[in-house]
Amino acid sequence: MKKGIPIFEENSQRKIVDNIDINNQHLDWYPSNKAALILWRCLESLRDTSISLENCLQTKEIVKKKRIIKNISIPLHSLAKSIIALCNNLTSNKENSKYLSKEKLDEILKIKDSFSNLFNLDWNSDISNLRNKFAAHIDENIWPQKANDILLKTNENTVGTGIHICCHILIDLLELDIYAWTCEIENHPTFNIMTNEPFLVCLTTKGDEPKRINCIHIINKSPKQSVAEVIAKVVSDSQWMFSKDDMRISSISFNSQGNKKPFLASAKFYKKI
Repeated sequence: MKKGIPIFEENSQRKIVDNIDINNQHLDWYPSNKAALILWRCLESLRDTSISLENCLQTKEIVKKKRIIKNISIPLHSLAKSIIALCNNLTSNKENSKYLSKEKLDEILKIKDSFSNLFNLDWNSDISNLRNKFAAHIDENIWPQKANDILLKTNENTVGTGIHICCHILIDLLELDIYAWTCEIENHPTFNIMTNEPFLVCLTTKGDEPKRINCIHIINKSPKQSVAEVIAKVVSDSQWMFSKDDMRISSISFNSQGNKKPFLASAKFYKKI
């Protein structure tokens, strides 16, 4: 009698790998395609941003807050660059057309265009100047007067707006079923890959070559939840950066069709930075 493929429920609380946290790192989710790799880069930038925002909330000293905001420009700039890279990968990689409809690809192109219009990443833009000349390092040709000019153009409201624009787009891009992941399972010497959530396929191998399906695990927590949780924390911890009437994400909520307020429907309300 021919046996079927065993199916198990996966109850572990894995997260996308955090290279700073070495505890049980081998059991974390690792990117298995380019889209997931770029999403991991976004997550790393969000994690750094989140730590800085926590530090901001813990101090009442204005000067300390301003220094922390200055340093947030480093992961924020990386986050924005990674979002552009993610949009480019999603729309230019021919493999993705198997999983994303033409309508969805067109939407991603519109998201990228709208993002580029709102968030200026040119070498001489305000955020780039802050990051390149006064945060990631101190430019050898900068004078204090010029540094003051840069800081005046990139206050907490400008940085906060950049953070929320990036988070808003990522919330939408997280809904795509395009990210592939691998992980280890303890006491389970198989190669494990998930290209279609929630099914983690465990393959027996010979050398480095996968041979056959050993079993399937149904996961109960998406790797993308790691990103969503950090976004929610960043959004909550950055509310103080806005005045009452400023456009921002006040909270994150979804319905059965996804994000209730997608980025494209809200983009016109954000100020350009």
